Amino acid sequence: METQNTLKIFVGGLSFETTDEKLNQYFQQWGQVIDAIVMTDNVSKRSRGFGFVTFADAASVDLVLVQPELVIDGRRVEAKRAVPRSDLSPNAPVFSVVNQDGFPLRSDSFSRECPSNFSDEGEVGFQENMNAKIFVGGLHYDTRDNCFRNYFEQFGKVMAAE
Repeated sequence: METQNTLKIFVGGLSFETTDEKLNQYFQQWGQVIDAIVMTDNVSKRSRGFGFVTFADAASVDLVLVQPELVIDGRRVEAKRAVPRSDLSPNAPVFSVVNQDGFPLRSDSFSRECPSNFSDEGEVGFQENMNAKIFVGGLHYDTRDNCFRNYFEQFGKVMAAE
């Protein structure tokens, strides 16, 4: 029997203009979508840059996850199997890339060329001496991997940047 966990994906890096309806329409090409939701801030009602899609069958999830590139509203997004909060470690470090107003850092602050300094737009909060993988959403589709890696190397050793 398929559980809700095997039918649901996390979609990160969404444009702030992406709606529930656009998310639903985009993912229907891989199968029947039961639910598609863009997560929003409770106060501002502004998109948080990520969402979830629930499919009718697990085969659709598998089809999405093998796609080499997913582009919604002109933005390259990343899809992963959704992990229930109950399965997350309570001691896992929390990382965020935010601007001075506390909103997620938008990808348009990453220029197509290597930027000289990202700190004018945002900051990365993290706990020292922690080995962890972070998700950075909202990158412009032309952001170069080496520029992305170079930026984060100012905070410590980068094991992988994809």
